[in-house]
Amino acid sequence: MKLLASMPVDFYSGLLKHCEIESREYAFLKNAVIEHNQITTVLIVSEAERVNKFITWAQQFYPDAANRIKVTTDSN
Repeated sequence: MKLLASMPVDFYSGLLKHCEIESREYAFLKNAVIEHNQITTVLIVSEAERVNKFITWAQQFYPDAANRIKVTTDSN
């Protein structure tokens, strides 16, 4: 099942700073789409297992950002 992870762009930028370029987390973040509405939001669609691993990583390295990641089922 695919999930949609979304977060404010400022937390996205902070998470990127915690990644090494060769890491899976960096690759996960670089597959994002930026949505410009009232608040600029970063959207990432991925398999549930990958999203969950990413959130676990984020909780260790940038807990404030991890708390701002919203996960929903991808409707597409």
